[in-house]
Amino acid sequence: MNKEGVKKYKNYLDGLKSSTNLDERDVNAWCDLIELLCYTNDDKLIFREDIERELEKFVDGGIQLAALSEISVQMGYDIDDTHIFSNQGNVDWGSDESAKNDLLSQITNIWFSHLQLRQKEFGDYYPFQIKNDNSEISCKRFYRLNKKNKLYLYFLLTSKRNGLEKAQQTRLELDFEPIAFEAFKSLLPLNGEAHLMGKGSYTSPQFRKNKYNKFKFLSDILKVKMKVTENYFSPKDSGENGIDFIGWLSFDDELPNNMIFAGQATCMDSWSEKEYDSSINRGFAPILDASKIGAYINSLFIPFHFKVGNNWAYPTKVEARQYILFDRFRILNAINIAKIKGNLIPQVILRAIAA
Repeated sequence: MNKEGVKKYKNYLDGLKSSTNLDERDVNAWCDLIELLCYTNDDKLIFREDIERELEKFVDGGIQLAALSEISVQMGYDIDDTHIFSNQGNVDWGSDESAKNDLLSQITNIWFSHLQLRQKEFGDYYPFQIKNDNSEISCKRFYRLNKKNKLYLYFLLTSKRNGLEKAQQTRLELDFEPIAFEAFKSLLPLNGEAHLMGKGSYTSPQFRKNKYNKFKFLSDILKVKMKVTENYFSPKDSGENGIDFIGWLSFDDELPNNMIFAGQATCMDSWSEKEYDSSINRGFAPILDASKIGAYINSLFIPFHFKVGNNWAYPTKVEARQYILFDRFRILNAINIAKIKGNLIPQVILRAIAA
């Protein structure tokens, strides 16, 4: 590896460590870090003991045993803390070496169990291999990665992009929207119509106009009335009122009783703050009359893996929300890989951090 490669690799991990404050209950975030430690390693291989040593650096103020119990339940385990640990309560790194080692070993077991599940569920997309005895994780060399592998790594890096320079972070964020749009289209029936409404070079031609004309187009096509006049908008406003993706199934009878599909794509760590941006009350109804539409289906797309076992992960209770969540697994499972243009996968960035 040349000196520039070493520099980029070191800067990425250093930046990631300095800007990451993980909740130890977030098993997916920890597994992302393990995969990145492997991918950025010279040998494309990392051993269990190296993982334990490296991940200690991401924990601020120790790990709570209650957190271990919580992620154990997520994974379907029944662990009794009193029979495992030599010290109860909050365990500081170094306060009790035996308790620390017990705790770290048990948590690492859970992480590896989840990595094994990822290997099974992501299938051909997954570029990593987990040894059966959970002693190591390895990754394909860059030149052996296929398109599906690179797309998985793109999602992984986008989920942990805060170690990169700002320009690289922006590139990852901009490319996520058109990739997520391919998954959004899977929501619609075969005779439905879908458009990328957000700003950028991938916006559908029908929506390359200012905000008023975007919603005037929707008003005409969906047969619903505008609730505001053109004077309500700034002529320079090209926004979409939080609706990145829009689709519909109409019945060609001039009636507004149609099905409407909307979606928002975000790479924010605090993505739950965006979950209602494209909802009927926040994204649609302030501008268009929604009183006579038949159905409105809202969706949110994130690059993070948010599934643990057969449940959504801590901390958000998505089941109680009025939208459909597409996480990393659902997006990759929904898209047609042949329709993902090669330039959307930032191979320059992937190669830059690969040791």
